[in-house]
Amino acid sequence: MAASRASYSWPPGCTLDESLWVRDHLEACIRRDIDATGALSLGTFRKVIYWGFGQASKATEMQVRDQSADAYAALTEGRLADAVAAFLEIDGVGISRAAKLVALADQNRLGIYDSVAAARLNVLAGEPVVLVPAGRPGGRAEQLLELAHGSATKGTVALAQEYPLYIEILQGIRDRAVADPDLAMAFPRVRDVEIALFAWP
Repeated sequence: MAASRASYSWPPGCTLDESLWVRDHLEACIRRDIDATGALSLGTFRKVIYWGFGQASKATEMQVRDQSADAYAALTEGRLADAVAAFLEIDGVGISRAAKLVALADQNRLGIYDSVAAARLNVLAGEPVVLVPAGRPGGRAEQLLELAHGSATKGTVALAQEYPLYIEILQGIRDRAVADPDLAMAFPRVRDVEIALFAWP
């Protein structure tokens, strides 16, 4: 897993250090917004969406403010499924976008829930242990699902409810890695497990 973490690149073409810097910058923007108003600014929201998907968002400022306030209040209370579900109420936001907006608020404890990382987790487990969000047709997640003998889930409500289990598994992997002197430096945060799963060839 340490080798796959080292190969992580997002946006594509970035080095690992550059990729982590961008994620840390987005986390700082989110935390600054939360500390200032308890909600996400439209500018920060658009930064996260563009980083993740290379696309602009048509969400309104009111949608972003109201739903992010609900989401981060739920996150503060430890209600991960509710935090994700709140973002799903924004036009054009599916599970991967919602999970990015939640996970980037606290990368020490959280990771992004997307089709590739979830499918790879199931492959490593040798059986379906989490629901896998639907990915791009013919993409990496679809290929991994064939290895894991699983199928993708399109229901956003079910996927939001699955997010706490996904995070619990990632936290368990991180805790075991931290206890291993050979892995501790590579996996100080839950996000490091997520990016290793995402980058695993």
